Amino acid sequence: MLDWRAAFGVSDRSLSDAGRTASRRAADDLAAFLGPTWLWRAAQRPAAERPELAVLSSGSPAGSSASSASSASLAEPDGAAVFLDAISLWASLRLLVEHRVQGIAKLRGNLARNPGRDEFRHGATQARLAAQALLAGARPVLEPPVGDVLVHDDPMRLRADRPGPDLLLELRGLNRAGPGTARRLVRAVELKAKQTRSVPAAWVWIEDGGALWSLPGFGDRPARERIDLVAEALDRVFATWPHLCGVVLAETPSPPLPAASSASPVVSSASAAALPVASASLVAPASPAISLSGSASSAASLAASTSPVVSISQSRSPAASLSPSAASSSSLVAAGLSSSPAAALSRPVAVAATERHDRGAAFLRVLPGDRVRETVVVHRPALAAVQFALVHRLCAEEPAWLDAALAHLGLPGGVAALLDQNSGVNTAW
Repeated sequence: MLDWRAAFGVSDRSLSDAGRTASRRAADDLAAFLGPTWLWRAAQRPAAERPELAVLSSGSPAGSSASSASSASLAEPDGAAVFLDAISLWASLRLLVEHRVQGIAKLRGNLARNPGRDEFRHGATQARLAAQALLAGARPVLEPPVGDVLVHDDPMRLRADRPGPDLLLELRGLNRAGPGTARRLVRAVELKAKQTRSVPAAWVWIEDGGALWSLPGFGDRPARERIDLVAEALDRVFATWPHLCGVVLAETPSPPLPAASSASPVVSSASAAALPVASASLVAPASPAISLSGSASSAASLAASTSPVVSISQSRSPAASLSPSAASSSSLVAAGLSSSPAAALSRPVAVAATERHDRGAAFLRVLPGDRVRETVVVHRPALAAVQFALVHRLCAEEPAWLDAALAHLGLPGGVAALLDQNSGVNTAW
């Protein structure tokens, strides 16, 4: 019998008592949100079309049982990442339901009807971005009439430091590497620009599943050159569609490369701490701007979101690839992330970095689970800073959102509190 608890490692000794409690609670909530047959229907799909969950990873059409899938140790490669992906999905959906975010019923219907991998990735990204926006004090709307996520930044216009316009995101996946990848990227952006032409401003968010960063001549270049390449490829699209503000390319999170494979010296946590930080708000966790009741309600309230509501890649990119060349005039913002000796092994200590460019920015961030994601933002020429500020913030503050969401859901201490400190799993992200 397929069980959501298998996706969380509920019986894994690497979890703390709080982690086991959270995984049971999350499993019950997701079963209620997606329906009792969702996992079974997902398991009937061909292996390449199944959502990327541990419980569906078996090669047999029936999937894996709860007992066998949850017996793997989180200290194994990708073990913590699998657990955290499932917890992240639950936390984002739970937060959006508790705040009655407009459109959550539509998102639930889309996910429940189609248990395929592409729809799952799409919905999980929508939920994460909406949850991040909510925690940043904005008002997200899921599945608006146009686009995938609409963010009303400072909807009451009460903050003088946040006068930004509404942000409309249209999401798209790009999963296959090979000849013609650049053309497929341009066509994907053109299609999304056409679909959003009725709104005054829109962004296209591309989740790269290994199509771009694995390409020679792109993933192995410095971030500044990647921004130049994307800008050059998309300038015709920007000229054709004046409402298109910019494009976000988000790499699939991956472990940092071993030190021996890095293209330039690895920055240790000690030396990184001595580097100047040009903008602390880009690397330090932001204080959540909303408050929730202390403990979450039962799974029944997550299932109750069926009625309409009226209110609110797989390549490895080393940290060194973000380092500008000696001739580059761009700034580098860096802050060190420490690593526990038990989990460090031969991997370098990753460094959060931001590189700015007159056509955008590149963000390298260390996420929970000891993974690294690079996100490249490219906007149209001469775009006002107020029009890309919120996009930059969503990219820069990604590492902090999950701990903030867990705290709001009555799980203080964040991700580290869910894992057994004696398990050998790195909890010092």
